[in-house]
Order: sequence, then C-alpha cells, then structure tokens
Amino acid sequence: MICLGTVAARTYSMAMLGRRKNLGYDLKSTVEDQMYLGYQKEDPLTNAAIKATQGELLIDNQGLYVDAYFSSHAGSYTNTPEGAWGLSPRRYLIPVKEPITSQWQMELTKLELEEKLKDLRLESIDAITIINRSLEGRASQILLSGIGKHILLSGEEFRHKLGLRSTNFDITYAANSITISGIGYGHGIGMSQHGAKYLAEHGETYEEILGHYYRGARLLKL
Repeated sequence: MICLGTVAARTYSMAMLGRRKNLGYDLKSTVEDQMYLGYQKEDPLTNAAIKATQGELLIDNQGLYVDAYFSSHAGSYTNTPEGAWGLSPRRYLIPVKEPITSQWQMELTKLELEEKLKDLRLESIDAITIINRSLEGRASQILLSGIGKHILLSGEEFRHKLGLRSTNFDITYAANSITISGIGYGHGIGMSQHGAKYLAEHGETYEEILGHYYRGARLLKL
C-alpha cells in the first residue's frame, strides 16, 4: 500500500517541476500538492517504501510523467481534471469505479449558510439548485438564488466555500436549514487512497492498483 503512494507522490513531484518557475518554487508542503511536515515527522515505514520503489515513476504513452493526482476517497467513481478544475483531459485520468463508499452529511441553518457565503453579497439565500452534474454524479454547477440576484458557482467553488468533503452530494431543505448529504472525500481525481487500501487488502499488487487508477500509464523503473 505504501509503495504505490510513494510512486504516485514521486511521479507527481517530477511532473510539477518547472510549472511554477515564475513563483520560485515547484511544490507546496500542504494538501494543495503534498503534505510534508518536515524531517522530524518522517516515518521509517514510508522511508523504507521510498527506497523499495527508488527510481519508479509513471509515464504516459508519450513518455512524459503523468499528473498523478490523488485524493482521500473518490466516492462512487473517480473524477477528471476537466470536470473538477476545467483543465484539459488526460487520457490516463478517466473515471474508474471506486471499490468502497464513504458517506458524509452536513446540516446548516440558513444563518450559517449565509455566513459561509457572505463574500458573494447575495442577500437572503432562498434556493440552492444543482443545475448540472457530471456523468459520475458530481455537482458541476450550482445556482444560488437570493433577492433579485442569482450567482452561478462551479461544484468545486461551492465545495470549498462550505467546506464540503466532495462535490458528489444532494441537498434537502427544512424550514430554516439545509442538509447536504454526499459521498467521497476530496477532489476525487486519480488515485483514491481509501480505495487503494481496500484493493491492497484484497490481494492486488501496487502495480495493479496504479494501473487501475492511472489507466494506460506505464511504470518506468530507472
């Protein structure tokens, strides 16, 4: 399990080299790229996996390092870069079925909802409508309606503003509150860490699991 994580993380790092040259760095040590808490927080098991997979990277059919995105849990199917962020498609990042599900729920009063969305300057939020979904069921466009005003957000924008676990959700209304129920955790693109763990526990090798989430990518051993 740890081995496939090190291959994905190493490949992601290599693919990102130079992309932020104008900013003076390549990676952030946060969940935006890869969480790194410093040398003192390194784990012997992780370091052993790094050594065991030394020189192993994923490449596409053109020999380029793949954008090896990963998240905590994909929900029912993995997401795509174009669906989540409007990026160009990657052939190796197509929706694949997640072997397990993870459910969550958030309940907000009308006042709590309006506080979280106050930067939109939408007076009295009267309705939240999911107007478009991806083929995998994720909310891709959200229409917020207030007094004399409507605002359109992407599913990812709405997720981050409310602190939702994913964009795979439904909304139900009560008198002065809403309940948002969903599945998955994170953007859902590429490898699901919980899904990968499940597959590893059921006998799949790390090469097979990488092949499941990064379709058509090839494991290169330098």
